[in-house]
Amino acid sequence: MRQRQWSVNELARETSVKAGEIGEDLRHLQLSLKRQREVIQVKPAVCRKYGFVCSGEKMTKPSRCPECKQTRLQEPLVWIEVKGD
Repeated sequence: MRQRQWSVNELARETSVKAGEIGEDLRHLQLSLKRQREVIQVKPAVCRKYGFVCSGEKMTKPSRCPECKQTRLQEPLVWIEVKGD
C-alpha cells in the first residue's frame, strides 16, 4: 500500500479477503500505524455523474451518492504515508 493508491476492491482481490472485511481491517491497521508514525490517507469516493465528493472519513464506497442518489460512484482510494513532524 505504500507504493501506490488502492481501492478496497483491488485490495480484496490481491488478498482474497471480502471487500466488506477490508474496510474493517483498514480501520484496525490505521490504529496500529499511529505508533509507527504512519497514516492511511483516503481519496474520497466521487459521484461519476455529478462529481459530488463524499466524506473523506469512509474508506469504503457508499452504495449511493448522498447528493443525487445515483449508484455510479468511483471507489475511494487508500494509501499509507509517513506522518510529518
